[in-house]
Amino acid sequence: MNKRGINKYLQMKIKKYLEYMYEESKMNYKDSLLLSQSLSQTLREECFHELYGKLIKHHSLFSNFSDKFLNKMTLCFNETTYAPDDLINVIKNITNT
Repeated sequence: MNKRGINKYLQMKIKKYLEYMYEESKMNYKDSLLLSQSLSQTLREECFHELYGKLIKHHSLFSNFSDKFLNKMTLCFNETTYAPDDLINVIKNITNT
């Protein structure tokens, strides 16, 4: 990176990012994502209901919603792994499904 003229601060950020991603890969998060993608749609939906349903049903923010709505909502979750210092911009167009 020195040969290519990358400043020391950016080199440090890149190094920290690579170290973080290495540690994350040791935890097999990506493997679990690939595994869930290989499940049948029915099993994947059951898995999402179990995982995300527990999270949202026990949060007061969602206490006024019906179980039917919350079950549908669990299928809308999308997990993404970010590294420290990543800037996250989320703009999503949500339509009725």
